[in-house]
Amino acid sequence: MRPDRRFPVPALLLLAAFWGLAGGPLLAHELGPFQVYGTFLRGGTFRLEVRIDEEHLTPAQLGGPARPTRYGRIGGLGGPTERHFGRFLSELADSLTVSFDGARVRPTLTMDPPEAGAGGDAPARATLRVEGWIPGGARVFTFASSLPVKSYPLVLRCEDDESATWRWVAGGEISPPYELAARVVPPRRAAVARRCFALGCGRVLPHGPLPLLLVVAIFLLARRARVALTMLAALALGQAAGLALALRGDLSLPPALLEPLLALSVAGL
Repeated sequence: MRPDRRFPVPALLLLAAFWGLAGGPLLAHELGPFQVYGTFLRGGTFRLEVRIDEEHLTPAQLGGPARPTRYGRIGGLGGPTERHFGRFLSELADSLTVSFDGARVRPTLTMDPPEAGAGGDAPARATLRVEGWIPGGARVFTFASSLPVKSYPLVLRCEDDESATWRWVAGGEISPPYELAARVVPPRRAAVARRCFALGCGRVLPHGPLPLLLVVAIFLLARRARVALTMLAALALGQAAGLALALRGDLSLPPALLEPLLALSVAGL
């Protein structure tokens, strides 16, 4: 494994352009059988682009069809791309491990639109997109492929970064931890729950204890979907009927009587 290097994003784009234009098999072999370019986005998601080129592969690795992987079928894989790269893409997908703070996540796999080959033949290149959510509160990211390859480049960046980190990773090894910027990491679920609970209490408490009793009743009965739906429908119909009667003037009860009736309704639920 070689030491980390940081490259400005324009330089990486230029390198990618040379990779796409270079006809020399020397460059292809220098880059390894596949290359991984990853971006962590502000919305709390990650996107890895795993690029392969037929120049990188042996004739025995080419061909199809594709098969289901441990992450499911690869979305959008078919036609000439599957016939040309299907077998290798399936093996590559099965070999990938994506982890945050040492805990594995289950990504989704899709194909980028293929590049048509000369004369409409099979594409010479293909890009596998590996996407998913960043776990709440995650700090570091690691990547690994169990394919028996010498090495492959792993280029990572967070959204809005001016530079990216370039690493060479040996096949079968776990990449060095990549520290995530706080702006791309969503909060932990417990923090979200505490915030929602505080906001909910702030909205409900000023209206007295009866709304709290109603919320508790709904929560306790919502474990069974039919009961919860029936209860919500009854509440909606009752509220609509009460508003209609009040607007027509057919029903006008004082608050001192309405509050005990509502309490009895909640107790009945």
